[in-house]
Amino acid sequence: MAYGCTWIRRIKSSHHGCLCEVRARIRRSPDLSYAVQQICLYMHDPREPHFAVLKRILRYVRGTVDFGLQLYASATTSLVGYTDADWAGCPSTRRSAFGYCDFLGDNLLSWSSKRQHTISRSSAEAEYRGVANVVAETAWLRNLLRELHSPLS
Repeated sequence: MAYGCTWIRRIKSSHHGCLCEVRARIRRSPDLSYAVQQICLYMHDPREPHFAVLKRILRYVRGTVDFGLQLYASATTSLVGYTDADWAGCPSTRRSAFGYCDFLGDNLLSWSSKRQHTISRSSAEAEYRGVANVVAETAWLRNLLRELHSPLS
């Protein structure tokens, strides 16, 4: 079963209006998350290359508007989380970014991609902060599934 993407379009000609539309789409499209996060860094002082990247993202959204997340019946009901982080990925601030995703069986259940608020002193510290976030999210999902009386294997 595929769930379509529904969002409220903000018809504006400005850079900010386009980003609002794309940000609303991220809710059901994790593949856009990192690209939009990167372009939002330049939202307050956009230049011509940023508009070119934004137009490319919008073309991608237009081409995938009928796509959705596929949810399938799965033989296993295990809850598994994956994470990855970079170390000092932003050249100007030296802050790290991390991302994670949680799967229930074969189905993507939750995901996130964020830039860390503090500067990590090592790649291990950057990875540790990413792991801490995925563990917290996975524990919350596990408790939610328990409250819903959904068995986990």
